[in-house]
Amino acid sequence: RRAQVYELVSNVSNPQNPTHYGKYLSFEEARLYTAPSTQNLSVVTKWLRGAGVAYELRGSDVVEATIPVASAEKLLATTFRTLKSTMTGMQVPRAGDVTLPPDVASALDAVTGLYGLPAPQFPPRRRFARQSSLAATKQVTPPVLWKTYGVPEAQLADLGTSSNRQAVASFQRQTMNSSDLKQFFDLYVPNTTDADSQVYKFIGDPALGKGQGEASLDIQYIMGTAPGVKTEFWYFSGDDFCADLKQWTSLLLTTEDLPLVHSVSYGWQGDLEEVGCGAALVENIDADLATLAARGITIIFSSGDSGSGWQGPDCMDAKSCLTGTAIEGTVKYTFAASTQPQCCGTANAWGVSAWTFDGQTCTFYTEVSRTYPKAGAVSGGDLVVPREQHLWPNWPASSPVVTAVGATEFSGAVGSEEVAVSNFGSGGGFSTMFPAPDYQKLAVQEYLQ
Repeated sequence: RRAQVYELVSNVSNPQNPTHYGKYLSFEEARLYTAPSTQNLSVVTKWLRGAGVAYELRGSDVVEATIPVASAEKLLATTFRTLKSTMTGMQVPRAGDVTLPPDVASALDAVTGLYGLPAPQFPPRRRFARQSSLAATKQVTPPVLWKTYGVPEAQLADLGTSSNRQAVASFQRQTMNSSDLKQFFDLYVPNTTDADSQVYKFIGDPALGKGQGEASLDIQYIMGTAPGVKTEFWYFSGDDFCADLKQWTSLLLTTEDLPLVHSVSYGWQGDLEEVGCGAALVENIDADLATLAARGITIIFSSGDSGSGWQGPDCMDAKSCLTGTAIEGTVKYTFAASTQPQCCGTANAWGVSAWTFDGQTCTFYTEVSRTYPKAGAVSGGDLVVPREQHLWPNWPASSPVVTAVGATEFSGAVGSEEVAVSNFGSGGGFSTMFPAPDYQKLAVQEYLQ
């Protein structure tokens, strides 16, 4: 019934469809769209019982089993190894190829917890930005947002009812700190009480701990901007990005009384296979999001920090640069560098498509007239060594059934015209994962013309 739910989302969300607009699914109706067939569920649970594996049913379509590694290797005919991130030092056990009985394999969309990885947290690709703009963004407090978007401050206190709730979803070991939240309110949210800075409810794994950057920003600003609204914090502490997303969407679908709005600042802007998100699992999660939309639940995803998903050349790949080669062209920036990977990596981070490293200095170019031989020089970038590229808009933000939100800034002083952010590439672009939804087609056509 997955195909039906996408059509239903389109109908109930379209104000030009008066017959269906706003007529959302009930909790019980929505469950029917994600529930597995009785036969498939029976095949999987019978297989686990036969192997002596205890399991629990999580949500409408998740069967969860926790077993020792040795038992998992026997059950799945596989071996585990430990993977370690060179960036963070994090270690996770992950399986090799697995073998499932044919009937079990055909009954499953995915097996999570075996392959998936955390979504790497890369710094934004920095651009050369106006200093006045950067300074202005540091002063954007909740009262500034109230004024910018015309929020009547006097009405904020009237919003705190149990039926009017919002939520933040947090992943990737991003915990929050209640003392930090209170301090934020004390400093930046005037005319509020201690009760206004308290999270209404925590869902999922234990979420209180050190105030991590992403989680702190999310909870402080969603609550600070609407201090009268009761706010929930949904936290999933696993190290498998898509498995954690699936756990979150399953729990949402099995919760009848949900907050109306959920804010999520996580996603992956690249090939999803790289973090263990297979096509069937991505399709399953997206169907969950569609079903939630059909219930009238708004889910807002940040669009990412890497523009349209351009990925720079591999700085450790000798084929991505030309040794003994220099560039003649329009110079953008020059700085002291100690290694060629440093020069190349900085160029990637700043979105620069041509660079030269001479052993001491890294030079960026906006245009390349020609290249020429020069002993000791190394040059690279897409203008020097062209390559085929694939753009990767951020997912799940690229899903047609969620709302993606990018970044803006003031063009000058605080309170001036709001424009697209300039000091990094706010996410966007064209997704090859989904066809253009009807509500976008006219806008895309006009944009391309």
